[in-house]
Amino acid sequence: MEHETPAVLHPPPALQALYSLPLLLALWSLVNLVRRPSLPEGLFFAVALWLAWTTVPRGWAEVILAEEELTLRMPLRRPRALRRRQVIGGEMVGRFPWRVVLLRYHPMDSQGRVDIANEEFLPLVPLKDGELVLEWLERKPHGTKTWPPS
Repeated sequence: MEHETPAVLHPPPALQALYSLPLLLALWSLVNLVRRPSLPEGLFFAVALWLAWTTVPRGWAEVILAEEELTLRMPLRRPRALRRRQVIGGEMVGRFPWRVVLLRYHPMDSQGRVDIANEEFLPLVPLKDGELVLEWLERKPHGTKTWPPS
């Protein structure tokens, strides 16, 4: 059995730049805070830092599509991995260019088994090739097609 290279999907470069702007804002406000320490500058820096903490990981995230597993990796966050057998379905939601794939899945229980009594959702970040995730979902298990598509 041959091992295939996983497909790695990223957000579009324009979206990466947009999600990185709060980091530049935080750096700019830090320079202002060092030059003129004051309560308003400190509050502005704290808000800009919080905004950067929430947006930068989404901008630099990656979705890894392996044969039987999908992994969402974001900087400063723990990876979220879903086995194909956990995933119930997925669909594109939102408007262009902010369309994301929303996955519906069964979580794993404490013994490492799929808990079919519960259902959770995982919204992925906007991806350049989000349609590949939907193709991955439609594929039959255990490699009836080649992956990733050429």
